[in-house]
Amino acid sequence: MALLSGLVEPVAAGVGFLATSISTQSLPIALGFAAGTMLFVICQEMLPELFRQGHERNATLGVIIGVMTMLTIDFYL
Repeated sequence: MALLSGLVEPVAAGVGFLATSISTQSLPIALGFAAGTMLFVICQEMLPELFRQGHERNATLGVIIGVMTMLTIDFYL
């Protein structure tokens, strides 16, 4: 039983190595999709509520400044 349980470890190590090498290439794409989804949720759910309360200018400026800040941090830091 001990031998059988030990035979699985090299296979699992190989699978783990392949998973980490694949994830380093796909992680930026996955994070980009996650960021787009979060931005969509903010614009879809929160901004209409702010527009109903009369804060159109502040809400629009907040989104623009937030996107510009994220792009600045991403490219220059």
